[in-house]
Amino acid sequence: MTSGVVMRRLAVIGRLDTGQRVTFNRMGVALDGVRALVWERFCGAKTAHLSRREVRDRLMAQRCADGFAVPQRLWRATVEDTVDKIGAGQQAELSGAVQRKIYVRAGDDEQERKRLLRLAKCSGWLRDAWLARQCRKVFAGKRPKPKRSGRIVADNLSDDVQRDTTGRVWLAVMTAVRGQRLRLNLGTLPNL
Repeated sequence: MTSGVVMRRLAVIGRLDTGQRVTFNRMGVALDGVRALVWERFCGAKTAHLSRREVRDRLMAQRCADGFAVPQRLWRATVEDTVDKIGAGQQAELSGAVQRKIYVRAGDDEQERKRLLRLAKCSGWLRDAWLARQCRKVFAGKRPKPKRSGRIVADNLSDDVQRDTTGRVWLAVMTAVRGQRLRLNLGTLPNL
C-alpha cells in the first residue's frame, strides 16, 4: 500500500484500489529510470558546472522525455530534483576534500584562500587550472548509484487539492493519461 511520495509523506485515510496502486507503481518505476539516466550522464566533472535548466534543456533536445510513460511536468520535476541532489553531493565533496587542499596551498595568503574558496563554492572552479584539477580528482573516484525509491516528485501544478462538504481533503495527482488525475483521500485537515 505504500508506493510513491504521496503515500509516504502524506497520510492517506482511504484505501487505494488496485488500479491506483498499479498506476503509482508504474509512474514510480518510470521516474526511477529518469533518475538513473540523469545520474549516469550528469554526475561527472565535465557536467558539474551545468544548471538544472541546462541539464533539462539538453535532455529535452535529445528527446529523452519521450521514452518514459510519465507526464512532462513530473519528468521535468524529477530531472531538476536529481540535478539538485547531484549538485549537493558534489558540493559536499568540494567542501570536504578540496577545502583542505586550498588551505594548504594558500598558506598565509588570505586573499588567495578566499578567492579559491569562493570559486569552489560557486562552481567557478573551472576558471582556475589548479582548482579544476583538484575538483576533477575528487569527482573521478565518486560514481554514486541512484537508489530505486519509486518516489514521485511533483511541482506545484501537477497536483490539485480540494475540500468536500464533509471537510475531507482530496489530493488529485497527475497521471500518464492526459487530463486524468488520481484522487486520494487525506482525511479531515484543519483550515488554515
